[in-house]
Amino acid sequence: MYHMSSKPKKNEATNPGHKSNLIPGIVVILIGVVLIVAVLSFSGILTFSNAHANTSSFNAPQYDTWGSFEKVSTSDYAPSGSTNIYYVSWIGCPIGAADSWVIYGALSQYSNVNSYVYTHHSSPNEGSYACIPGLIFDQSFSVKANNININMDPVYLYNWTLFGEEGNNYKLPNGTGVQIESPNSAQDPTLVNYGLSVAQGKLPSPIYNILKQYETVYPATGTGGSPGAVSAELTSVYHLTTIMIITGANGTYIFNGPFFNPPSLDQYSPVHIADNFPKIAEIKNAVGSLLTYLG
Repeated sequence: MYHMSSKPKKNEATNPGHKSNLIPGIVVILIGVVLIVAVLSFSGILTFSNAHANTSSFNAPQYDTWGSFEKVSTSDYAPSGSTNIYYVSWIGCPIGAADSWVIYGALSQYSNVNSYVYTHHSSPNEGSYACIPGLIFDQSFSVKANNININMDPVYLYNWTLFGEEGNNYKLPNGTGVQIESPNSAQDPTLVNYGLSVAQGKLPSPIYNILKQYETVYPATGTGGSPGAVSAELTSVYHLTTIMIITGANGTYIFNGPFFNPPSLDQYSPVHIADNFPKIAEIKNAVGSLLTYLG
């Protein structure tokens, strides 16, 4: 019969110090293993993956890639389940006129947005970029796309002639109204500072800070302008240029400059473009590019 007794028999040797005698050997082995791992790790032969690696190591570019999308933040500044488009331009901007068709074409994929726009031509005082057919977004609005709300927020900084407030009879370009103080020279920052003041009053703080950095602090690249020039210095009279800031679950992106050469639209009337924009190659290709940043 088996007895569950822990008492040893007389002829069984007991050695209470047996385990203690093993400890020095184990310690030596452990030290050896540690030294081997340290040598291999230091030499690069052995590496470790970190499941909790720092994902906040993103560094925003300190330059503005003109005419290209650029990720500037991993932060989402839109409401949950939404993507926000902040479209900052001015009423007479030729780049804004051309880019307006791209935004219109992208958002029209999801909803009829005709009630939020009216047809328009850019300022006639822009040389080879004069009188570009475009659209003006006259209010904020939202469309639903794949269970995501896309919120469009247009902000216009200057009027049709550039030297007046946005509300200075912009639907009647020859009208009169409040004028912005005229710059003393082409490089005078008056219009830049005025535009910043308007933007600061209409944009959320994080979006305004992005605009300010990529318009007035970081140099614009790929423009053919003077080395180190910022976007606001690329024009004959310094002022803020058209910029789009898109923020959502995938982070925050900017697009500063034109999607394509604005004078390529000179051959069309605004009504013709509105009726046929899916067939116009420049607009069609740019719409496809923009859509990838809205989902």
